[in-house]
Amino acid sequence: MTPDTPSHYGTISRALHWGMAIAIACMYLLALAWRVSGHTETLIPVHKALGTLLLMLVFARILWAIAAEQRPRATSLAARLGHLALYLLMFTVPTIALIRDAARRPLAQPHRLAAAPAHRRTHPDDRHPPASWRKNPATHGRPPRPPREHAMTENKPPRRLWRTLRSIMLNLLIILAAILALDWYRAPDSVAIANLPALTSSDGKTFHLDDTRPTLLYIWGDWCIYCRHTSPAIDRLARDGYRVVSIALKSGDDAHIAAYLREHGWQFPVVNDADGRISAALHVRATPTIAIIKNGRLRLSTSGWTSATGLKLRLWWAEISG
Repeated sequence: MTPDTPSHYGTISRALHWGMAIAIACMYLLALAWRVSGHTETLIPVHKALGTLLLMLVFARILWAIAAEQRPRATSLAARLGHLALYLLMFTVPTIALIRDAARRPLAQPHRLAAAPAHRRTHPDDRHPPASWRKNPATHGRPPRPPREHAMTENKPPRRLWRTLRSIMLNLLIILAAILALDWYRAPDSVAIANLPALTSSDGKTFHLDDTRPTLLYIWGDWCIYCRHTSPAIDRLARDGYRVVSIALKSGDDAHIAAYLREHGWQFPVVNDADGRISAALHVRATPTIAIIKNGRLRLSTSGWTSATGLKLRLWWAEISG
């Protein structure tokens, strides 16, 4: 079990992070299932249990962060505020839901019988039913049953399906907008990329970013957890003949980086940025950062995990967009 360090989270922090992420994903899926099926009797208790679990995990994460001697620091004020807002939402939403549920729960009344439905209630004096009941011989003195609303019943499934699809589309658009906004904020400085000189890799190859072919610039580090999942896609692109150059940010000397690449079986070219000056000049805010450059201009950029297929589509777009 590894502890927290200034560069990455330890085992307990990662377990708590994954637990909160899984709880939020399960609550989201339950909400969608609720909208589709409408079976509130079976889904609401599970939803409440997940909300309570999420609240407990948030409490545990806060206590562990207070008790930890050191932990990774936020790279910017925006990241710190976003982190704080996320934890406030995870704390306040389940808390408000639990308080509202407790307030709406009726008090126990064991000595009081449940009232009958309105259409089944009889007159207080069964021997003298209302005149409207007596006049209709078909009711035989019983209250008439309410008419069945066939049209409303037939229209419910299409309306429910349309509301569910609309909700899914809206949530997908919100997630896409958030990803694009985050990529825009974390994008490297386009002016710095245009003024960046030729890069020389550890094996002596020189890369000019003003080439007419799209160049994929990959900024990573051996201490970066997410880079371990993104680097295989970068290596696949390099093996497939795409123009790839990477910058290893504060990852040790050339021998250490070469040994690290051999350990994982990666062969993409690496420029060693041991002191972080190249990354600082590009205003890199997160790792991994991926930038697609053509003719010395920044065309596209993203950060975090990305698949090889997604990167190929971005390179293809940069190639045809001129």
